[in-house]
Amino acid sequence: MATQSLLNCISSLYDVLLDEGQWVRALAEFAAVMNARSSAILLIDQNYPEAGVQAVGSMIKPEHIAYYSEHLAHLDLQNSMRALGLSDGGWGADTEIFSGDIAEEPVTAWFTKTFNVTIRAIAPLNRAGIWTDAVAVQFDGAHGPIRDEERALSSILHPHF
Repeated sequence: MATQSLLNCISSLYDVLLDEGQWVRALAEFAAVMNARSSAILLIDQNYPEAGVQAVGSMIKPEHIAYYSEHLAHLDLQNSMRALGLSDGGWGADTEIFSGDIAEEPVTAWFTKTFNVTIRAIAPLNRAGIWTDAVAVQFDGAHGPIRDEERALSSILHPHF
């Protein structure tokens, strides 16, 4: 990974402070660093699962967020909380929480059909106790689970979120 890509990503994350409209660019740069198809910022509130998606990369459109919020967020809430529980402050992946065929899990099936995303991973940004802010990445099937190299790169970028 080129140092310049990391610096550009960090800069983009700070640009969001000045203009929240910069989330799409910042998340696209983060996804590129992580070798992911896309990334998102999530607010996980166990009382209000529909409040979940706060910012997304360019691949995910408003109609996708609306469908996810209405039909899948309540299902994915438990998936996210289980993955975060495994993460120990780092990344938790859906491949770690499903014992059966992950392709049959409804949220994963929708991500695969809609975005060609077969693997997702999530990491907490804080552990406030009332809610959880998290960053998520989505990978295609050719990528496979999150790699050690990507975990190391994210540890550099994580504090800048």
